[in-house]
Amino acid sequence: MTREWGIFLDLSIASVAAALQNAETLSFDVFVQDVTMRTVIVGLLGVDLSVEDLDADDIRIVASHITSLWSLSKKPGPISPTYLPELNYRLRRLIPDDS
Repeated sequence: MTREWGIFLDLSIASVAAALQNAETLSFDVFVQDVTMRTVIVGLLGVDLSVEDLDADDIRIVASHITSLWSLSKKPGPISPTYLPELNYRLRRLIPDDS
């Protein structure tokens, strides 16, 4: 295993541990979304925080809105304008603009 994959593995394990802190109240799909969002935000997008420091409510709302927007995009008709502003707000909290 290369060094980069080892770091990604450690990050994924830390994401699982962080998500498990509230696992008794989470359905399995929300748990998987939580782990995935934490891993992507820190591991792929390079946000300079630990996965444990990411706000759990922000993580869950972002994952939920992304899933809802994807699902709604498959249906005819307009998508509620309430999703995007809330999604952008929560993403900015998780991924601050460093410039």
